[in-house]
Amino acid sequence: MNKKCNHLVIIVLLAFIGTGCLAKEQSVQSKVSELPSNTTTPFSKALTLTKEKRFDDAEQVLLVEIKDDLMAKIDYLSQDKQELMNLYYFVEVNKNIPSNIDTALNFLTQLKPISNLVSQDEINKLTKEYGSKVKYQDTTKIENGGILIGMTKDEVLQSKWGSPRSINKTTSANKVSEQWVYAGNKYLYFEDGKLVTIQN
Repeated sequence: MNKKCNHLVIIVLLAFIGTGCLAKEQSVQSKVSELPSNTTTPFSKALTLTKEKRFDDAEQVLLVEIKDDLMAKIDYLSQDKQELMNLYYFVEVNKNIPSNIDTALNFLTQLKPISNLVSQDEINKLTKEYGSKVKYQDTTKIENGGILIGMTKDEVLQSKWGSPRSINKTTSANKVSEQWVYAGNKYLYFEDGKLVTIQN
């Protein structure tokens, strides 16, 4: 082929490829325009992430919108900000249960129902359930001299129990266990650095 034919073939190919790309781009744009208009709001994005249980991602979307309002009383915020803040409370409840019940309960007491996500009955049930766990933990902590199952060794050392008289350590293929021996025939048992048994 001569150079003119080669150039013509290239131009035809480019035109063909270009129309294919254009068709794909228009197809994507039409799919985006088919979505409900509210799916691009921060609330709808965060709600979608929350329903997918992607709480860290939802939290990030919400914090961009409400970071300046976190200390404000929710009733003084605009309706849009109130909805964002309330969804933030729901996300924080889910992020903190069961590892940090006190924090979860704090957000739970501020949470209001969210359509198709959480009802007032569910909020009341969770508040009652986790409120009783906090009371039980506080009572147990007092009875055990300020310690609870699940504490780290450092937390126990900082408690009223302090340092043990001796430590018996057992290392196996799957875990490291320790028995801390205290005066008065009191013992604490740790597995992989967490308190698992209190014997007093």
